[in-house]
Amino acid sequence: MDSFSYGARLNSFKLGLKDGDEDASRHMTLRLLARAATAGLTQMDLNFPDHFNGLPIGELKRFVSDNPVKINGL
Repeated sequence: MDSFSYGARLNSFKLGLKDGDEDASRHMTLRLLARAATAGLTQMDLNFPDHFNGLPIGELKRFVSDNPVKINGL
């Protein structure tokens, strides 16, 4: 095995999040995924429908293709 994947539940990254911390115009799910990627995580678990309400699937796909964090499970 060459490398390890590191994952967590996405809601773990809500702690301490304030509207001014990241781009408040982005969907909350994308903001949390960005925080997870910054922390070095590579896999994330999402909750349905919580993390998908109002988030166009195309935006989520684009984020995942442009960033090192991948969706591990729902």
